[in-house]
Amino acid sequence: MKTVAFRRKVGVEKMEQRENQRVLVSKRLLKEGLLRLLRVGDLETVNVSVLCRESGINRATFYRHYTCPRDVLVDLEMDIVRELERGQKVPTNPEEVIRYLENVCTYLYDHKELLRILIRCNTDEDLVGVLREVNQKIWDLRREVKGIENLDQDSLRLVSTFLYSGAYYLIRQWLTEDIGKTPQEVARLIYGIIKAGESPDL
Repeated sequence: MKTVAFRRKVGVEKMEQRENQRVLVSKRLLKEGLLRLLRVGDLETVNVSVLCRESGINRATFYRHYTCPRDVLVDLEMDIVRELERGQKVPTNPEEVIRYLENVCTYLYDHKELLRILIRCNTDEDLVGVLREVNQKIWDLRREVKGIENLDQDSLRLVSTFLYSGAYYLIRQWLTEDIGKTPQEVARLIYGIIKAGESPDL
């Protein structure tokens, strides 16, 4: 009986693995299809039928995972968040903070085509929120501000808005205007600004 039960368990696990693989493939095809469409058009012009035709996915499969094309775009944003979180550790000194910022800036630079599409198809407020989510899960920009622990809650909120919005718009301009700075230079610039005018050179 134990052998039969074990075989059934193994069989169920294999079926679940195959199903998970199918889900991943379906989502990947839909994301790739959406990006192809957004390279030449706007999100508002993409409906479910158009996206499914471009992706080679039927509508029933689409609705199993999403409700509208914007959901696919949000999933792409979450892919970026997950990728930026992968393998990152909490920085404990200035060198590690800069290395962390360099990793973030390098990833964004290497995926700037995707980032440009996300910038075009989202509000800036949405993307500031994504940046905030990435950083607060690993390392909060506010930790680097001298005297931050002495601020009241309203002041802390204002400082947070300044830091995250400022960092976002700096990165946005860097990526969309092809400004000739390397990811390492941009990371050190951000760090220097956060440190209230301290030189980014360690």
